[in-house]
Amino acid sequence: MASLFAPQVERHRRVPAEVRDAICALKAEHPPLNIYEITTICWVRFGHRASSHTVKRILAEVQRISVTTRHDPSRPAVPPDR
Repeated sequence: MASLFAPQVERHRRVPAEVRDAICALKAEHPPLNIYEITTICWVRFGHRASSHTVKRILAEVQRISVTTRHDPSRPAVPPDR
């Protein structure tokens, strides 16, 4: 029976979870970055060139992104008053 039906093929490849997380983290840490800059960063970091449409779709799927950690945790938040 398998030969009677065409095999089902995915229309789109899935973006690796690591790349998806990086896209969300980049937008959360650096909101002014545009879509094309994010695609270039992903290409340099992971060797995976995602299209701008894919990045827009990933960011639209994710709810409001907030940063809960600091960029440089080694520095103190505020120096004490003297």
